Amino acid sequence: MKSFKRILPLFLALMIAASAILLASCASDKKDDATASAAPASETATGTAAETAAATASQSASETAVTYAYTINFVCVDAEGKETAKEIKTNEKFLRGALEQEGLIKGTETEFGLMVNEVCGIVADYAADGAYWALYIGDEYAQTGVDATELVSGTTYKFVYEVYVPEYAYTINFVCVDAEGQETAKEIKTNEKFLRGALEQEGLIKGTETEFGLMVNEVCGIVADYAADGAYWALYIGDEYAQTGVDTTELVSGTTYKFVYEVFAAIDG
Repeated sequence: MKSFKRILPLFLALMIAASAILLASCASDKKDDATASAAPASETATGTAAETAAATASQSASETAVTYAYTINFVCVDAEGKETAKEIKTNEKFLRGALEQEGLIKGTETEFGLMVNEVCGIVADYAADGAYWALYIGDEYAQTGVDATELVSGTTYKFVYEVYVPEYAYTINFVCVDAEGQETAKEIKTNEKFLRGALEQEGLIKGTETEFGLMVNEVCGIVADYAADGAYWALYIGDEYAQTGVDTTELVSGTTYKFVYEVFAAIDG
């Protein structure tokens, strides 16, 4: 019994020492795990920051490397007045190059350069209806074409869809009355001085040349054959029978010139 009492304190001391060693070992393992876990996260964060910095530096270097000689403003105005605007940066010296670079214009080559007939995908057909693309530099009508217009940074170059409306010396009224009395009327604008020129301009009359001028035998596509049935085209100015033929009838604006299909009725006896 005395021997057990002597051993017990020693045993307890050994147990306490073993527990202390075990606790110290566990704490060390947790610290190592935390350190090992933190290291990759730190490395990842460092790598991401470095990659971002490198990308930013590359972008800045790229932007710095691309420089342009000119920055201009382009505007096109369609037939309804709707505007389309675009800022253009270019190293082209002339307007044509800058706009073709952006695919904004097309046209026909002439001895004077490109005659622009398409802007912003819209075609202007002068032959069909007098439409064309007018070029303005700022608010001023351009005195040069796209080939010869030198660029100036900050300037606005504007194409406007316009339609040429010519001024005419005369505006007259034309009427033809066929064999059934049906009327066909047309307003004619012309710079011709005489009736023949105005009506031939519109393709309204045909005839036979004589020493006195054109003897009209077809009006509005209808032929009058005097030799066959005595039919002819009688010309009236207003309501008065004309005393002159189409070659010598001078135009007066606002006047009605009327051709009536008539048949000469011979008087027996």
